[in-house]
Amino acid sequence: MQIPGFEMIEKLGQGGMATVWKARQVSLDRIVAIKILSSRFARDTADIERFQKEAQSAAKLKHQGIVQVYDANIANGLYYFVMEYIGGYTVGDWLRRKGKIPELDALLVSECVADALEYAWDRQKIIHCDIKPDNVMVDADGTVKVSDLGLARTINAMSKEETVDEVMGTPAYISPEQAEGRADIDFRADIYSLGAMLYHLVTGKMLFEGHSEEEIMELQSMGTVPDAFEVNPEISPHVSSLIEIMLSKKKEYRQKSWKDVKIDIARVKRHLPPTTSLPPEGVSTMQRSPTRLQKAKLHRGGRAVVYSSTIKSSVVSDEGKNKNVLLAILGAVGIVVLLILFFVHQKSRQLPQQGVSPKTPKTSVSQTSTVTGQKEDADSARA
Repeated sequence: MQIPGFEMIEKLGQGGMATVWKARQVSLDRIVAIKILSSRFARDTADIERFQKEAQSAAKLKHQGIVQVYDANIANGLYYFVMEYIGGYTVGDWLRRKGKIPELDALLVSECVADALEYAWDRQKIIHCDIKPDNVMVDADGTVKVSDLGLARTINAMSKEETVDEVMGTPAYISPEQAEGRADIDFRADIYSLGAMLYHLVTGKMLFEGHSEEEIMELQSMGTVPDAFEVNPEISPHVSSLIEIMLSKKKEYRQKSWKDVKIDIARVKRHLPPTTSLPPEGVSTMQRSPTRLQKAKLHRGGRAVVYSSTIKSSVVSDEGKNKNVLLAILGAVGIVVLLILFFVHQKSRQLPQQGVSPKTPKTSVSQTSTVTGQKEDADSARA
């Protein structure tokens, strides 16, 4: 495999739609990841223009929670993206290794993903369309990063084949409106997918696990799955309520914005219920367990469990932002006061003391001896 300007080091992975390589960009001597799209994709002028336009939008996204896209090009008949290399692991790897992920870790991952997707939607109106554990990475320092942001729709739009994998997303995480092939999707499709991922993280079960991909596509519109609280009674009932809201089949019952999603996650982390109302019963893909509702009433206001996580949250709450602003203002005022006091002190040292005639300053006198001399003069004056 040869791409001009890059030295291919090793293949990192291969799927039905793309192959990912670790490579060295010769001109900048930096390690990058290159995603080479499958040769099945169309190559007409319209597809090329769409590929380049959406890749340019993705490249404009600069956020610590998003894998940076450096370049997109076509060489030797291959479409490829050059991206930031992440020397960590995917949340999918983590999930396969552990079976399920502790509640706080799952919430922190979801919070970071929501923050990245909020940035992408607000800045470029970009929808990911394929949020799933394998598209979320954890860097070596614990930073969560969303990969393929802005690329999933490009890849799907360029595909000649209408297979279930390429309808726009992965069946187990796809929103009902995506499964139905509707064109009027917005950021709320990603909210549903994030809810499906959160369900998988805390229960160890994908939505409609055991069914074929074609069946899952239909079940996303019509079927239901057991309450996450029933599958894993160790999680808090408020986590399950959060998932029920995010998995509403009708998008108008999901959170109204990514900010609302982050507020709900922040509350659940503190063992409080989401602020967003539960949808009417039967509207969500996840069933509502009476046991969960009873436990939620008892759980409200309960003491949070002390738990440490290796995941770094890039999200700062509004309360935290206000506190940071206040601290910055107080710090600035403190600096100004100190500067004023310093200049007043310096000015007072330059004025002759009362009753003492000014002396001709000596050359090459240290600050210590000057202060000593002033003290001796003052003693003489008092005598």
